[in-house]
Amino acid sequence: MRRRTSALPAILLVATVMAPATAAQAATPLCFGKPATIVGTAGADVLVGQSGVADVIYGAGGDDRIVGGDFYSDDAVPGLAADLLCGGPGADAVTGGPGNDKINGGDGNDVVNGGRGADVVQGNAGDDQVVDESFADMDAGNDTLRGDGGHDRITVAWGIDKAYGGAGNDTITDTECSTSYLYGGTGADTFESYRSSFEGWTASYCPGKDYVNGNEHHDSALVSQADAVTGVEYLRRVSSAVG
Repeated sequence: MRRRTSALPAILLVATVMAPATAAQAATPLCFGKPATIVGTAGADVLVGQSGVADVIYGAGGDDRIVGGDFYSDDAVPGLAADLLCGGPGADAVTGGPGNDKINGGDGNDVVNGGRGADVVQGNAGDDQVVDESFADMDAGNDTLRGDGGHDRITVAWGIDKAYGGAGNDTITDTECSTSYLYGGTGADTFESYRSSFEGWTASYCPGKDYVNGNEHHDSALVSQADAVTGVEYLRRVSSAVG
């Protein structure tokens, strides 16, 4: 009896050491190298950051909706909190806040919107829609948008933006006639440069000069007379309004 009693603490000690880590003890996921402050679940989550706070949001599994703060805030001033937003493996909808955000849609067919500010937006794997906010002149930030893998639709608006299609057959559009840099990548890409309006008409003449580089494969472009175009096999230049 004495031997059994004395051996019991040692058995409990071994069991404690060998026990696997619980979910609470698991490592916090990272987004752009920073520990996430808001983490989703394996399901479809709605994750919203705080206004005026530099949130780090990671969606994890599922088709998530992620919003980095107050999208329509009127206090988008230099030094405003910048969010880090990462989707995950699902088909996510990720929208930045009014600051200078970094966004990664993750795997899956995502819809990613930088919002206001000078943002860095990346669709990652999947057939993504990567856009810069295009409501009038609300967003004059100079954004960088990347489609990466898949057949992506990339739309730039106000500000001096840069758009990179990456692999796949991408469609890259400048809707607000700002000076933009549009790079196709390795697929058969399509470029368009024109002015949009809330009434639904478009004018193909743009006072701003775009720089379009189709890179590889058979690319096509519909641009204005002012645009500089290289590496595009099928080119059409127009200079009059289209009603």
